[in-house]
This record gives sequence, C-alpha cells and structure tokens, in this order.
Amino acid sequence: MRAAATVLSLLVALLVALLARADDPRALSLLVSETQTVPMLGVTAAWAIDATIVEAAAQHDGVVLSARAPGATKVIVISVTGQHLYDVTVSPRVPSGAGVPRPRTNGGTAEVRYSSAMREVQNSVALRREDPRGRTEVEVRTIHQTGARQADRAQTSVASASVRLFRRSRELTLFDRDVDHSPLTLSATPLRGVHYADPHWRLHAGMTAYATYRSFVIPVERQFVAGGGYAFRASARSTITPSLFAYRGQGTVASLMYDYRDADRLFARGEIGFSKGLGAAAELAYDGDVDRVLADVRYRPDGFAVAGSATPRGFFGDASWTHDYGRGSTWSVSSTATRTAGLRVLSAGVDVDHRLDPRVALTGGATWAQFGDARSIVAPAGVRFDFTRGSFGALYRHTQSQTNEGGRGIRLFGRVSRGRFHASAYGDHQQNAPTLDVILSERPDLAVALAELGIEATSPADIARALRNHAILAELGFIDGVTLELSPARTQLGLELSWLGGATSRQQLRARLLRNVSESVSARTITTIVSMSYSRALTGATDVFASWTYWRAEAAGGEARVQPFVEAGVRQRFDGALGGGTGTISGMVFGDEDLDGRSDGTGVAAEVELDGLRTQRTRPDGTFTFSGVSRGAHRVAVRVLQSTAYFTTPSRVEAEPGDRLSFGVAFTPARVLGRVVDDAGDGIAGVRVLLARGSQRIAATSQSNGEIAIAAAPGEWELSLVPDSVPPGYEAARSAARRVMLERAQVLRFEQVLPALRTVSGRTAPQAQVELRPLGRRVRADAEGRFLFRSLPAGPLTLACGKDERLIDVPRGPAALTVDCVAAPTVVAAAYVVQIGAYRVASNAAAAAARARAAGIDVVVESIGALTFVHTHGVESHAAATHVAGRLTRAGIDAVIRRSGS
Repeated sequence: MRAAATVLSLLVALLVALLARADDPRALSLLVSETQTVPMLGVTAAWAIDATIVEAAAQHDGVVLSARAPGATKVIVISVTGQHLYDVTVSPRVPSGAGVPRPRTNGGTAEVRYSSAMREVQNSVALRREDPRGRTEVEVRTIHQTGARQADRAQTSVASASVRLFRRSRELTLFDRDVDHSPLTLSATPLRGVHYADPHWRLHAGMTAYATYRSFVIPVERQFVAGGGYAFRASARSTITPSLFAYRGQGTVASLMYDYRDADRLFARGEIGFSKGLGAAAELAYDGDVDRVLADVRYRPDGFAVAGSATPRGFFGDASWTHDYGRGSTWSVSSTATRTAGLRVLSAGVDVDHRLDPRVALTGGATWAQFGDARSIVAPAGVRFDFTRGSFGALYRHTQSQTNEGGRGIRLFGRVSRGRFHASAYGDHQQNAPTLDVILSERPDLAVALAELGIEATSPADIARALRNHAILAELGFIDGVTLELSPARTQLGLELSWLGGATSRQQLRARLLRNVSESVSARTITTIVSMSYSRALTGATDVFASWTYWRAEAAGGEARVQPFVEAGVRQRFDGALGGGTGTISGMVFGDEDLDGRSDGTGVAAEVELDGLRTQRTRPDGTFTFSGVSRGAHRVAVRVLQSTAYFTTPSRVEAEPGDRLSFGVAFTPARVLGRVVDDAGDGIAGVRVLLARGSQRIAATSQSNGEIAIAAAPGEWELSLVPDSVPPGYEAARSAARRVMLERAQVLRFEQVLPALRTVSGRTAPQAQVELRPLGRRVRADAEGRFLFRSLPAGPLTLACGKDERLIDVPRGPAALTVDCVAAPTVVAAAYVVQIGAYRVASNAAAAAARARAAGIDVVVESIGALTFVHTHGVESHAAATHVAGRLTRAGIDAVIRRSGS
C-alpha cells in the first residue's frame, strides 16, 4: 500500500509535466518587473496559481504576464481551443550600476500555507547567498497535519529539502533535485540524494521521494536510482552524451543522446536506449519569426527500466506547428498519439485564426480523435470581434462520431476591462459531446484540480491528452474510474471577475465560476466549481493570500458529492539579518543621447518608485536617494513622463541598501518613414516591415496607402520585409534585406517596390506569332495555339495576331487576363491545312466544327457554292499538320491533310 502511494505521487509529477507538454511544452522565464505576451487564439480567461509571483491577464491575441517577485508558479489559460498550462519562473534582475555589483548578502523568502481540504500546514523557506566565489541556495518545505494523522504519514514530514552550491561552472546539490537528464533515463524526476554537474559530467544518485501538482505535495514510493553521463562537445552547438543508469528492482538503462542548440531559435535532440529492449526518443523545438514547431516522441518497450511505475512504457508523441501570416493571422496543426495502460489514444487537428482587419477575425479548423475504438471529428467555425477594452465572439462546432449522425454546438464568449476591473465569460452548448468523467479518491483538493481539467477538456484533442495522463494514475489506483462517453447534450458556463488594486497594495480580488451539465439518455450530471481568491501586500516585503473553493458534483438518482475548502497563506521576503538595520538606495537618471551607457552630463526629471510604496521626484541634477531602506532585495522603477523618451538601460531593477543605480534616458529617437508600393505607384497594405539588430526586433505594418512609420534608437539596423506578409499577386523576391544607419532626430525614407503580377494569355492559331504593342514583345503560340505574356506594366496595350488586333487595358493591380484572337493565315508556298469535311447541309458542318472545337482545335467554316467546308487554319509544315490531324483522329474525327489553296 505504501509502495503504491509512493509511486502514485511520482506519477502525479509526471502528469504535470505531460499536461504542460501537451499544451505548450515551453517553460516561460521572466525577470522581475518584466512583461511578456504569450500569443494564443481566442483567450477568454487567464489566472496564476500564485499571483504574488506573476500576474496573468487575458487579451484578444494572447495572455499578458507581468512578473512581480522571484519564484515559480503555474499559469492556467482558457481559450476557444481549450485549457493550457504554463510553468512560469521569475528571476531577480541584476542592478544597472556603473561599476561591478557588490556581493549579495543573505536573502530569501518564507511562506506558510494552510489548506482545509487535507488539514495541512505547508511551510517553506528559501535562502540564498551570493559572493565572488559563487552562489548558495537552501530550500526546505515541510508538511504538518493538523487533523487525524494518516496511517502511512508522519504528523510532520519534510516534503522537500535541498542545498545547492554553484561554483564557476559546477553545481553540487544535496538532497532534492528535479532531474531532467534525458527523455529515456530521468525526465522531470524528483530525486533525493546527491547531484553533481559541470560542463561534461552529470551524476545523480538517490531515492525517489516526492512529487508536486500545483501547490500539492504528495509522497511517493522510495526507489533507489543511480547513474549519470558524460557530455562530449561535438561542435560549438552540439553534444553527444552516453549515459548509464541503474534502477533498483528493475535493471539498468544504457543510452546515447545527441542534442543541438542554435541560440533560442532551434533545439533538437535524439536518444536511443537499451534495457531489456530498445527504446528511442526525439524532441524538437523551433521558434522562428513566423513559425514555431514543437515535437516530442518517446517509445519504451515492456520491461524497460524506469523510475517507478510513474514513467509510462509504450509509445507517445506530441507535435505541433504554428505559422503566422498576413496581418496578425495564424494557423496551426497538432497531433498526439499514445498507448498507455492498454488504451490507444490518437488525435490530429488544424486551427486557423484569420484576421480580416484589426478588429475582426475568423476562426476555424477540424480535429479528429480516437479513444480506443471510439472515434470523433469536430469541425469548428467562428468569428471574433476585438476592441480596445474587450472582445466577444461566437464559435459553431459540428461533431461527428461513429455512433451517431452528428451533433451541433455553439460557444459564445467575451471579455471586458475598464480601469482595474476585468471580466470574462463563456457559454457552451454541444450535442453528442465527448465528455470525460474522472472519479478520484483520497485527495479532495487534488480532485477539484483535476475536475477543472475534465470540465475544460471540450475538444477531442484535449480529452485525448487528458485520458492519456489520467490512465497513468488509474494504474496506481489513485483514480477510481475514468469514463469517456458521448453525451446527447452538454452545457457549460464559465465566468471570471477580477479587480486589480494599485501598485502600492498590489491587491487582487478574483471570483470564478465553472458549471458543467451533461445529459444522457438516463442520467443528468451537474458539476459546479466556485472559487474566490484575494491577495495583497501588507508591506514591501510581506504578501498575504487566501482562497475559498466550493465543488459540487451530483447525478440524478445519486447522492451529491460536495467539497468546500479554504486555503490561506503569508509570504515574507527577508535577508539573513532579519531586520538587522537599514540602509540607503541612491542613483541618478541621466541623459544618454549618444547611447553609450554613460551620462551626457545632464540630469533627467523623472519619478522613482521603491517597492511600489515610496515615490519621489529626481533632483535637478537627476539624482535620487531612498533612506531608511530595510536590508534585503527591493524593486526600483523609474518613469519619465515625456512621450518621446525611451530608456537606454533597464527602467526596472532589483537593488539592496548600499547600491547606487544608474538609468539612462534618450529623447530624440531616429525615425523610419517609407512606403510599400507596386510598380504602378499604388500603396500595398498589410506588409510587415522589420528592423532587426541582434535580438532586438521592431515591426510595423503598412497602412492602406502603403505608408510605414517606425521610431527606433540610432545606430546600424537591418531593414527587411517579412515575405509571408506580402499579399498574393505581388513579387516578393525583390524584397532583400538591407543595412541602414539611423541618425538621431533624422528621418530615413525608403520605398519598397513590389511589382504586381500581371499576365495576358489566350489561344490563337497553332504556331502563330503574337505581339504586344507598343512593348514590342513577341511570342509564338505552341502547337495547340496557346500563348502567354508575363510581367506586364499597367495601361493600354494592343495584342496583335497577324492582322487581328485586340485593344486591352491592363489594370494597375495584380491581374490575369485571357484574350483569344485569330491570326490571319500566313500565305506561304508550302502551307497545309487539315480538312475535316465538305457538307451540303450547313447544320452538319456546324456540328462537325463544334466537335473539333470541343477537342481543342480551332477551325474555319466557309461556304463555297453549294458546299460548306470545315478545316483548320494553315500551318507551315507537314509535320505540324500531321500533329493536328492526329489530335482530331484521337477525338474520333476523320481528317485529311491537303495543301493550302488546293
């Protein structure tokens, strides 16, 4: 029993990793006070598990994350494509000073959190110390049961503990560490023991000890694991790592891994391993300007040694490709496949978010999924309207499965914000909807967390991933039942209200409602989850938070399951002295018009804020001083009121008493003004122009008249057009990147000409010469009489086929004109015609001509006396006449070759 409970927790940890990987495997990293936008289709709600670390806000094109304090948490996002889970890590900033930052003193955080569901008090302490030799980090997390002690758990236990020593490029960790060595050995596996890493060696030995899910800590079955690998540098960007790991009671794994990394754009690795069978794994992550590709494929045969039964055997894979195009449009394709716990799960889908203009976007796509023997196809189509303070839209879905004739569904969603108030809501009704019912035991708080996933898994792809992950827990007996069925009708409602206070108190009040009603032929199931949370800062270093959750699940004829619980806590940031004195943080806001990072000798009037609690104006020389500042880390932010100003250094930093900070400001940026036009001088809208310098990128989109305006820092940049943004019908090959030098307060003007693609094509007599006047361009028609002129200018032209002339007007924009003309027969001594017949009845001649023209042969019908002749135009050679006669014969039309005029 104890062994099963131990392995169970490890599986829950893997569940978290797989859930994050299934939706977006990239972990997000921010610096304190940094803001980052995560692009996503149709976001309706977003919230952070711990809002004191990072704040999350929904907007029409994604989620805005604002980092508040160092730490790690998870962010949950609800969109029209389902639920997405992100791991977010916030790191402290290095202060921007003129000299080398002085060594850090002791610092850290302490947190106490109580949950009534399990009647547990969780205590965590994290300490750090930085000095010239390196960095030391200590973390301890304990759990104390306030209620009746469970038989297999102590009243007070150490859930996790670690001591990490960083010296130059080496790391030594004692006790707990999340090990991510390779996909086939240890992947996101918590291990309690000894860990060592340097540029070559990675060594780990210890026992599996615990697992986490959101804020939950769960003990797992102990299993000894030891091993490591040695990384050989194959090139500047790639390594080869052979590894060997031993798992007590299961055997060993020998593997060879190759990984390649190209800065932040491309990461790829592949691994093969042997342990009572051959396993393999591959991962790929590419993040380009307009494309993002993610793939993860793993296979372990039965008997393959793993760290407990939490690591699944068998095959699973996830892949996705997202592409940006046009004026903010996106399409993406994704797939998932696995066979775990005897269940085969497959899904594939495509999603499109096509923006018609800045306010209107169309969404659509299709998803196919298979759960065991059950199959389902969902095809959505919708529209979204985006405004400055909100958005709303509708999504229609058609569901088809092998057990029914299909069902319809509609989803309405919207969000609005005004000042500090934000609200979002959605309503969803679907017929023959795939539903997931997960029945858990032992942990009511964890049951609520997974119930939320079940409610939000509305698409076949979401349910496919959830089934795959829940099947792992079912093997352990932690989940009492997993049921997938098609409900004749399902109605879902979601509502989130939030109020965000000012910078001083950092208050947040959130209320959330989720309601799911599934109706079957004989039963009606209702699940309701209501939650409220509140957090605020008591001081610059103290935050408190509390939440209340009510979960109710009831079925017709059965007893309702109800679970209300509360959670509350306090977090304190401190240093090793714990109140041992105060100090001063000072600095200067200076003019930096030459962008060299040093003062130009002038001070800048600005507003400086300390921890969001104390604010002061700079003196005339740009200096400022905060006295009586408690020891430890503090946040300093600078604001300059002039709209034309921009910072040449970070405007938000973290500092300690004794630090002297420097902030550079420039007021006169360089400007780029240009037009994107076609060869007729007309503006082209929707073309994206990119200024790039290192990792800096500034983009702008051409307006309806083709004009573009960009403000940027002076210096050398690379100016280019994004080829995928060029509308169809224009030649993008000439939009090569160019180096430009931007000067302060100067305007760089440019014009990018993208020729419109204009063509004239048609049919005339075979082998006839066709001319475009006054261009003087000539082409000869092929044996079937087809001709084509490319790359034409706009304006009037004359198309001449012998004596037959046609006046055409080529439009200013892209055009493909079709003009058929008849060339006058060329009189030569040895000309031939192909005669189809001579008819006394004119209607018979007309029918023969129609048959010939249907076969693609242009013919002449002429009457001479009492006969009507049907024949082709003259050709210059017998070979050409033979070719035409052969085509007529294959069409079932008799033909005779004769000399012209005979």
